[in-house]
Parts: sequence; structure tokens; C-alpha cells
Amino acid sequence: MSERRPTIVDVAREAGVSRSLVSLVLQNPDKVSPVRKQAVHDAMKRLGYRPNAAARTLAQRRTDTIGVLVSDLHNPFYTEVIDGISQVTETLGLRTLIASGVWTRRRSGRPRTLSSSCASKA
Repeated sequence: MSERRPTIVDVAREAGVSRSLVSLVLQNPDKVSPVRKQAVHDAMKRLGYRPNAAARTLAQRRTDTIGVLVSDLHNPFYTEVIDGISQVTETLGLRTLIASGVWTRRRSGRPRTLSSSCASKA
């Protein structure tokens, strides 16, 4: 069984600082003194700490992801549009989630549904 990943609580304990200070170093390092910032970074390195992207997304309540839905990824028009969107989102530090789908009608006559396939570009 693998060891659990170190958390910011582990980093704080190792660096001898509060969990809040570790969080501040990760989010806004310019507001932390160089000595304390270095202590936190040293502790992260010793422990092999890496921020958990899923936890960060939940805490910030935002994904920094732009979703793009197109009907046909093979259509040159859409590939050009997606390329342009991807260039802009990359410069903004955002991720692009691309999905292609086709509206289909069920045999029962119920409302249409979207059949799709997804690809993520980080």
C-alpha cells in the first residue's frame, strides 16, 4: 500500500509554521517574509509536497477551465475556432475543455439528448 500524500498540515508542522502561512506561501508568496517562505519551500521539498489540483479547485470554487462544445471536430471551421480559443485561454492561464456532440432524438419522441465525447487540453 502506498503512503499518503503530504498535506499543507504536514508542511506546516515540518516548517514550524501555521497552516495558514503555508497556504499564503502557495497563493500569494509576495506577502510572506523571505525567511519564512524559504522554510516552507524547504519543508515542501523534504516531504515531496505537491499541491492537489482537485483540492485547490474545490477550495477556490473555480476550475479555471473554459468549456467549448462543437458539433464536429473534423470540420476545419471548428478546428480554427478551437485553436483560437486555446491560444487565448493559454495566455490567460486557463485550461480548455473541448467536447463534440450531436443532438439526437430518442425513438420515444422524448426531448433530444446530447451525445458527446470530450477531450481536455491543459
